Order: sequence, then C-alpha cells, then structure tokens
Amino acid sequence: MSYTFSDFIDRMRGLERPDPLRVAMARFAEGLGFESFMFLHHDANSGEMLLLSNYAPGWQEHYIANDYALVDPVALQVSRSTSPFCWGHDAYLARLEEPQKHLMNEAGEFGIRRGLACVWRNGGGVLSGISVTTAKSEEEFQRQVNRYRVDIELACLYFCSHVENRVMAPAGRVYGDLLTAGEKDCLIWTLQGRKVDQMAAASGMTEAGVKDCLRAAVVKLRAVDVLHAAAKAVEMGLICP
Repeated sequence: MSYTFSDFIDRMRGLERPDPLRVAMARFAEGLGFESFMFLHHDANSGEMLLLSNYAPGWQEHYIANDYALVDPVALQVSRSTSPFCWGHDAYLARLEEPQKHLMNEAGEFGIRRGLACVWRNGGGVLSGISVTTAKSEEEFQRQVNRYRVDIELACLYFCSHVENRVMAPAGRVYGDLLTAGEKDCLIWTLQGRKVDQMAAASGMTEAGVKDCLRAAVVKLRAVDVLHAAAKAVEMGLICP
C-alpha cells in the first residue's frame, strides 16, 4: 500500500460530518493534481441523497437550473457501470450527442474538463460513486492517471464506503468476523501489491487456495473486484493495512 493512500486513511479517521469529509477528499484530490471532485450517494428506495463536492458554486447552480443530470454523460455512465472509467478525453467526447457536448463545454468553462470516475455501489436502487476532475490537457491528465490510478481508485472506493458506513448507515453497525483469517491476509497482501504466487508462498496455501480466499472476500463484501474488496475491508475495520 502506498504512502499516499495510507496518509489519506489517517486523515479520514474520525470524520463523520459532511464538511470535514469534503475538505479531506478535496485535499487528497488536489495533492494528486486534480482540482475538484464530486461524490454522490442516492438511495432510490428511501429517496435519501447526499452530494459532496468542491465544484464552483456557480457551476452547481447552473447544472441544477438546467436539469443537466438528465443528459450528463458521466452521470449516465455511472448509473450503468460497476468499474472505474476515464472521461473527457477526445475519443470520449467524439461519441457524445450534441446536448452532451454542450454540457461538457460549459463544464470546461468552470475547470471541469476530464476525470476518473469510480463506482462503489450500483444496484438494489442504491448508487454511490465519486469522480476526481481536472482542467489539465489530455496528455497531462493521462500522465496523472497512469501514475496515480491505483491510489485514486483505492481512495475513492474507501471514501464512498466511509461515507455510507459512517454518515448514512444506522449507528452501532457491527461487522463481526465477516472474513476468515486467510481472507483478511490475502486482502492485506493485495494492498501491499503482492501477486497470487507471492501470497501462496507467504501463507503456505496453494495459488488456487489464495484465489478462493480472494473470491470469497469479494462475494462477502459485495465488491466488484479484489481491489474494491480490500478498500472496503479497511474502511469497515476488518483489516488494518
């Protein structure tokens, strides 16, 4: 696990109110060269919604006044996706309809040109995701993503889980021994960047056994993939990186 992600976890500890959480995420994004971010949690079953962002107030007001949520290509892709994706690059813009291109051009006037979006939960009527954004050139943006992608994805998934568990969830939630010792070890090693063969050597398990532990952890934590499961396990207090 990198120092960048470890430092972010330290900053997030104990934060349960929207304003401090907004500041913590903004500082993390800015530290990696992204000027802004937007987080959204929406539960269609209860109507509950939480939006956290450091976008310019003028853009937020303009976005709402023009009902841009109905045509926003990033929001529409988030509602269908379960995997992180980049947006705003030339190939992405070329596929958009004219109203969507108009929206993206207006967003660019507020410094929102490109970004990386991560979806933490998308199912059962609940959507939770986050996007970090920049006004930098496509070349600069791609360099940032290539350099920091794992840190960004981990931090975004951790942030989504933290907000849902610490802000949106009922107080007193206890997870207990949701994971076995082997599953916890494999997730910790995932954060350390170890490969399956290295995990097997360290644990005495076969590579097939390691893969079984990782698959089981993903299922138990209702995660999209192993990296997602590791980030959730850290936030839920199931493992200590």
